[in-house]
Amino acid sequence: MQSSQEELKSTNEELNTSREEMQSLNEELQTINAEQHSKMDALGRMNNDMRNLLNSTEIVTVFWITNSSSGGSPAERINSSS
Repeated sequence: MQSSQEELKSTNEELNTSREEMQSLNEELQTINAEQHSKMDALGRMNNDMRNLLNSTEIVTVFWITNSSSGGSPAERINSSS
């Protein structure tokens, strides 16, 4: 009986340690999630600003991509991604 109690005590300690580790990981994930939401909000605002700028200028704008490693011409890459 003493042995069973010691095993249960040991298991309980391990579970408490695991719980604390999970709580710590959860806090880290919540922080990362908040940072990602902030970045997404900023990108959304920049996207809206860019869209408003392009719409207000009424000028055709071409973006020439030169650092892509996907192969093909920039026009081909643009057409294949849409």
